[in-house]
Amino acid sequence: MSLSVLEAIALLEPLDTGLARFGLLYGPSHAYRNAADSEAKALHKWLDTFASLLKSLPGSPRKQACAVSISLLQSSCTMTVAFNAENKRPETVSDLIHSIWDWMSETSSMQDAEMAGKNRELLIIVIKASLERLRRRLTEKAWFVDPLLAATASSSAPPARKRFLLVVEQSNADLLRLLGPDVESPDSDIVLRALLYWRKEYEDAKTELEQNVYWLAPYERLLRKPGFKPPSLVHHMEKLFQPYMQCLLIRKARKTLRAAHSIPLTVNVLPSPEISLHDRFQLTNKGEARIRAYLASSLHADLTGAASSPHATDAINQVWERIQHLPPPLPLHPAHCESVLLRHHLDNHIHNTAASPYPYFGISKPLCFQCALYFEAYQTCQLGPPFKHRGFPKVKGETKIEVEACTVPICCRGYDVADKAIEEEMGARLEKIFGTLLADTIERLRKAAEPDIVFVLPGYDPDREHAITRLIGARSNGSSYE
Repeated sequence: MSLSVLEAIALLEPLDTGLARFGLLYGPSHAYRNAADSEAKALHKWLDTFASLLKSLPGSPRKQACAVSISLLQSSCTMTVAFNAENKRPETVSDLIHSIWDWMSETSSMQDAEMAGKNRELLIIVIKASLERLRRRLTEKAWFVDPLLAATASSSAPPARKRFLLVVEQSNADLLRLLGPDVESPDSDIVLRALLYWRKEYEDAKTELEQNVYWLAPYERLLRKPGFKPPSLVHHMEKLFQPYMQCLLIRKARKTLRAAHSIPLTVNVLPSPEISLHDRFQLTNKGEARIRAYLASSLHADLTGAASSPHATDAINQVWERIQHLPPPLPLHPAHCESVLLRHHLDNHIHNTAASPYPYFGISKPLCFQCALYFEAYQTCQLGPPFKHRGFPKVKGETKIEVEACTVPICCRGYDVADKAIEEEMGARLEKIFGTLLADTIERLRKAAEPDIVFVLPGYDPDREHAITRLIGARSNGSSYE
């Protein structure tokens, strides 16, 4: 291959946004939907909940992400955690995991009727872990709420809509009063009571609306910032009340993991990754000859026969025109946490140093394109046990995978046989993707080059048809035509 894996990935971003159509969803696919039973779904969501809580802990950098796995044996239980960036207070990670695990152990044999006091304890644990995230949402991410409420206010609005907007306004104001920047040490108990009260009010108001909030969309689109998707009021409110939903998911998993609660739990926080790229993966200067040679090679890898088309050269020229206007490459970030976690378990599997974990990774955000490609290559090479994750987001009904400025583990470690196999599989898939993109371009060029087909009826006289057209036009304008 004339380009390295990272160089090929860097060229994809401006070429196509529908990367999900290239078969990246069929290895580690959406596990909630495919889980065989409700207990598996509960465990998957429990792991995702842990990842979401851990990435928001005090001391976490902005845009932190987290991935979590669990290994269960008869005599030991290990939870392994990876972050995108180093947590400045690592002791909080172990403290939170142990506090939730202890709560689950204490309540494993309790009936639902006995759980009222214990449920409150769990809510306090989750809210304390979420205080910084809630404060950030109210002070930084709620910028659109007041303008949106002002734009949607109308004296003629239905009563249910007025109530919904009033609940949104009052709940945001009350929670901001409790968690605003002027509050140095928020009272978790008071915040808990406020969250429970306003969540019930909000759900009642939505029920009265019959869950119909589509009328908000036009107003949200007016507040859209350039380069960003429109803000969502419903998404904002769900994020505010997320601690409550996280508690529900933990409580559901309590029964699933009942047999494991007597086993001692060990927490293993992996070192944050650093960039130490192998020479062959350095992002070098994009020379036209290298890129054109790579595109031609990718087109020959396409099995549709597009490489023999007379439009093949024009297609490569079009793709090159788009590539050469690329902005300077962004600084590369280290490999994402889910890929680091996968590589950690692959190392353990190769060297037989630890038991295989449960085949699901809890992640705090969906995989980017690089990580999805890395997971798929790992699955195809069958280097170790398969793993699933929660899937990918959807925008307007279409699955969305984004190319991000990060490396993958094959670039961040000593090069070995496993890295070689994954790299080759990633490279082969990238060539197929570029081949498909070029084949699509060739098809568009072929259709554009086809002459327009005109069907002429028997007895057609163009001069007579033109005269009739002039006559009709003149009469429609109110003038006489002779």
